[in-house]
Amino acid sequence: MPLAVQQALEAWLKVHPLARGVGLLDEHPLFVRLGRHGHEEPLPLSAVGVHRVVRRDCAAAGVPERLCHPHALRAYWATHCLEAGVPVHTVSARLGHVDLRTTARYAAPRPEQIDDIADVLDRRHQGARRAGGAM
Repeated sequence: MPLAVQQALEAWLKVHPLARGVGLLDEHPLFVRLGRHGHEEPLPLSAVGVHRVVRRDCAAAGVPERLCHPHALRAYWATHCLEAGVPVHTVSARLGHVDLRTTARYAAPRPEQIDDIADVLDRRHQGARRAGGAM
């Protein structure tokens, strides 16, 4: 997780209305809507509320519009975890997937990775040809 994100989450958890100084329980929502009058219990953000926040903040950060939705962040997180070596069953459990094949889609090679691999192979092949050998 990028340091800035980690610091932002730690700062939020220090003032989170449900953490009450002892930390947030697993069953508590991370992102909540605070009551307008201050005495109301915080409620989890609705799906529409999460979508609005993500869309607004991603656009402000210069993220391309096609990636300004919660599922893109979820997919990025899953892919990042799998690439970092987190076991697929752990990522699957965090995502709430019943079938590991659903989570495994995030581990599939992406087109930009295939292009990177092709570039490396091309460079190695050209280097071998210049050296007089074959690959």
